[in-house]
Amino acid sequence: MEQDARDGRGAVQQGLPPAERRLRDQRAGRRGDGFFPGGWLPAAERIAQHRLMRETAEAAGRDPDALDYTRWGSLEVDPAGVEAYAAQGVDRLVLGLPAAGLDDQRRLLDEFGRRHGLRAS
Repeated sequence: MEQDARDGRGAVQQGLPPAERRLRDQRAGRRGDGFFPGGWLPAAERIAQHRLMRETAEAAGRDPDALDYTRWGSLEVDPAGVEAYAAQGVDRLVLGLPAAGLDDQRRLLDEFGRRHGLRAS
C-alpha cells in the first residue's frame, strides 16, 4: 500500500488506488509547485507519474521545468544513488533522521554533506 503523499494542493492522500494517483499527479501538474509522491512503487510507475505531471503542466500552459520533484532519500545513499535520482529528474531528497539528540543528527547530516561534497551554509 502506498504511504501518505501530498498532492498539488498540499492535501494528504493515503493509500490511493492507481486511478486516484493518476488524478493526483494531474492536479500536481495543473496547480502545484512540485511533486512529492509517496509509497513504494516500481520504477516504471514512478517514472510514469512524473511524466504525467510534467505533461499535464505543459498542457495547462505551465513550465514543467519550474516544478520541483522531491523524493524520500536515506542518509545511507551514496553519490551514485544521488546521481540515479537526478537522472530520474529528482530535484530534492528529503532525509529521515533517527530519533537521536540534536548533536547526533547534526553529525549525521555533516557526514552526509561531506560524502556528497556539500558545504555547510
